[in-house]
Amino acid sequence: MKKELLENAFDRFKRGNTEENGFGLGLAIVQSIARFHSIEVEILSEEHKGTCVSLIFNMKIS
Repeated sequence: MKKELLENAFDRFKRGNTEENGFGLGLAIVQSIARFHSIEVEILSEEHKGTCVSLIFNMKIS
């Protein structure tokens, strides 16, 4: 992903391309659900090489 796209990855209605149908809601919905469940979403990307999306579950062990 380009740096500009990565910075806006969770913005509703912002899309990375115009070649496909859709509204760009996917990652915004993922982030909303993750926040509700106290899950962190991390995106690491290197343009033309690949992107990794991680979900980090912070669990308390008693």
